[in-house]
Amino acid sequence: MHSKSQEVLQKLLQVEAKKTAYRLGLRKVSSPEPLSYEFVRRAIGTLEGLANLNDEKSRTEFIAISALLWTLAADTYQGIRDHLVVLLAKIGYSPSSSMLNNSANSIESNVSELEPLHSLLFELETCAYDRRCTIDALGHSFLVTEFQKKVWDKIGSSVVLGISAPTSAGKSFILALRSLSRAIDNNLDILYIVPTLSLVNQVTSDYASLVNKFTEEPSRTIILNSFADYHDSAEPEERRIYVMTQERALASETNWKSYFHHGVFLIADEIQNIERALDDASGERSRRLLDVLTDLAASTLVTQAVVSGPRINDIDLVASSLFQDRADEVTTDTSPVLNLTYALKKGENSAQMHLKCGAFDGKISLPLDIKSIPGYGKKQYRQDILDFLANLAKRLGQDTQTIIFSPTISAAQKNAEYLAKQLATTNKNCDLSSYLRATVHPEYRLADCVLHGVAYHHGKLPKHVRKALEHALSQKQIRLVACTTTLLQGVNLPASNIIIRNPNLFIRKMPNSTELSSYELANLRGRAGRLMKDFIGRTFVLDEESFDNSDSHVQGDLFEDTYKSLDTDYASIFLANRSTIIDCVATDHLVSENAEAPGHIAIYIRQAAIKYGKDFRGYLEKRGITLSESEAAQVVRTLSNLTISPEICAQNRYVDPIALEQILADSQIPRLPENPNDSNLANLLNDLIQYLSRQSYYIQRVEQELGSRIVSTGKLQALTMYASQWIKGQPLAKMLDNSFINSKPDEIDSAISMIEGKVAYSLPNLLAPVYGAKGVDTVILTCMEAGSFNPFTRKLMDLGIARETALKISEEPRKQLITPSDTYQDLVKFVKLVAPSLEKWDRIQIPFLE
Repeated sequence: MHSKSQEVLQKLLQVEAKKTAYRLGLRKVSSPEPLSYEFVRRAIGTLEGLANLNDEKSRTEFIAISALLWTLAADTYQGIRDHLVVLLAKIGYSPSSSMLNNSANSIESNVSELEPLHSLLFELETCAYDRRCTIDALGHSFLVTEFQKKVWDKIGSSVVLGISAPTSAGKSFILALRSLSRAIDNNLDILYIVPTLSLVNQVTSDYASLVNKFTEEPSRTIILNSFADYHDSAEPEERRIYVMTQERALASETNWKSYFHHGVFLIADEIQNIERALDDASGERSRRLLDVLTDLAASTLVTQAVVSGPRINDIDLVASSLFQDRADEVTTDTSPVLNLTYALKKGENSAQMHLKCGAFDGKISLPLDIKSIPGYGKKQYRQDILDFLANLAKRLGQDTQTIIFSPTISAAQKNAEYLAKQLATTNKNCDLSSYLRATVHPEYRLADCVLHGVAYHHGKLPKHVRKALEHALSQKQIRLVACTTTLLQGVNLPASNIIIRNPNLFIRKMPNSTELSSYELANLRGRAGRLMKDFIGRTFVLDEESFDNSDSHVQGDLFEDTYKSLDTDYASIFLANRSTIIDCVATDHLVSENAEAPGHIAIYIRQAAIKYGKDFRGYLEKRGITLSESEAAQVVRTLSNLTISPEICAQNRYVDPIALEQILADSQIPRLPENPNDSNLANLLNDLIQYLSRQSYYIQRVEQELGSRIVSTGKLQALTMYASQWIKGQPLAKMLDNSFINSKPDEIDSAISMIEGKVAYSLPNLLAPVYGAKGVDTVILTCMEAGSFNPFTRKLMDLGIARETALKISEEPRKQLITPSDTYQDLVKFVKLVAPSLEKWDRIQIPFLE
């Protein structure tokens, strides 16, 4: 069977390669002749045979042949649709049939809403197959894939579950639907942890859509992006869905019990992000994710847990290790979207294009009618490569959406700006452009780009800009987006095509420069095409040899669907560095003074000794760190004279307790600002950071959070000025309306990156240990992270409303209708009351609006 299917695939891929090369202007030979009637019959017969087999390889081949046959032959042979609809239903992929419609279809519908088939027998056969994958939830019927049905069933019977599947398999939708259904049926709260703010927006919107469309009483379910106490005035039947990053979840660990009224259904999506937990300098975010999961597992709050990620090896063992309990798993290798990878390779005086997909055992090689490939073998984005990218984008067509992967934020911005100038202006985005100018800056480059249907996307964009862009992308108002590694964090930007130049995550190589790993590349390729939106997703690699020559790849794995193995403890790094780590924790010196030991492991040991006392050896053993009795006793002795409280250490678990002790003892530390409205706030922050940057116990942390250049180059004054304005709740547009930015509009994005990255994230992280050690109220740091000192505004942001929109609502005269004792339910009602007075793009920032 498989030899026949491989022959059919080879023919289809050869035709696809020739059509694509001609479409992109890489071959002058006209597009190949249509597939013959005899071949189409043979292909359908092959599909019927594959549909009778139940292994992953057969499923993968089936999807590949179906997608290619539909794309290459449906216009010529109209009867293909009927056969594909029936066979897709037979193998449990009926939702993919919506892509065979002339009109779009939504996943929360049943097969009767598809365009009718031409045979009553086909209709009856399809309906019979669909019954296996139809689920009833929230008073409605949903037709899902076989994989999604397995997830649905397993969640109903498992306490701990691991899910591994390709990127476009529909994990996110079924997790949101099933968890909401379980929460309602079993009276649970939900905690959904994701690695990025873009994913927080996305998951919040997914839940809000389900709650508004399918629950009888939407007001009883409150979706929050921050923890909040259950007040006495809250409705006793109020159900909470918390969607947040690991940092936000971990920051309030000591008060977890006050945030949940019911048992907790915990979901950790994109679990592959724990992979860097073992790294010292770059791994703190991963360690926070690992720690929040293990700490939640150790609590009595979680009644059910799910971890999920793309292509994870032994996902059941990962889940079991994290939660110290037996775990079940649901896995699949089959994506409902066919991912095709094209790679360009330059010869001496010629060029070739290689085409590969996971279902085909070989690869298609096609000579091209070009002698050179612009930018091949280089790293800089000069005009030749940018013109080449613009030409490819034009030829891919106005009706498709394309992502151009860019190695850095700066490259993404510059690439988008250049490409926008090459494309015709569209008038449909004038309102979006005006909104960006009004809420950011009149000279904001992104506002110019969107007029041409082009955008850039990265993790440092303001939340309201991200939300607006992602909405415009979902509505196909943006057709071309230059994007950074936010794609690797699980952000779903709808696109049929992804263009990747090379594996570099840099423009100029430095000692600490990194490259895309094989797993990250496979994850990126999987972002092309989405379930029920595309049958085929195409990835175009413009420099195949750059992957062959990369340290992060072995030759040939450019085309492979690589899997990731995850460490859920610190055993490997501890064993590899045991002697230096033991030497480090055996003294009362700062960890930063020992350059050889992995500092994060030494700090982890010290913090565990303080938190768990005599039981800390047992705790460390569960995390892969084994100390002898004498070694443990020595650790305790070195910490015995500390006067810093265990509570302060626990609140600052990534800081050396010796450093916290030295902060406590340092009487020369400048006054810590406490009043957000202090007119001298910027100067106070400046003096404080300058002082800390000179102290041996904190210089390393200052460099880690802010970078050495901010303090040494005079940028600190700008940072503290922005921090003061941000805390006071000044709108972003007002903050950027200053003489420096107005005279140098090219600096707008850099200023935004400083505000979103350094002010709202790094600065609170830097100062929290100092405030904690000195016993100073940290509310100003909460205001710094949120971007407002106003409790009303911060509560609006808790509901997932972007800061700039929350500030506008806070100026609403009817705000007096809300009192401090009012609940989040009251706040939701108020926002719905005033929403009609907001402009369209501000209403889009409010996730719970229908």
